[in-house]
Amino acid sequence: MELELDRKLGLAYLRRSRKAVAKTVEVSTTINVDIDRNGILVGVELLDLTRPLPEDDLVEKFGVESEEMRLLQSLIRAA
Repeated sequence: MELELDRKLGLAYLRRSRKAVAKTVEVSTTINVDIDRNGILVGVELLDLTRPLPEDDLVEKFGVESEEMRLLQSLIRAA
């Protein structure tokens, strides 16, 4: 797991793997998830660190794990 963070622009990308992205899904106007060709999560893109996360969608629909969710939540709280 890798985190790319730009606090100046309020952006973050949590990369779970280096697999090629086959599709990007818009979860909300401020969150996108990248999926590989097998439907497995590659990464989560946060476009606004001041907005709350749709935790249920990220966990249930895209398989974001608890450790990843804690990290994303900490970014939101720190913004």
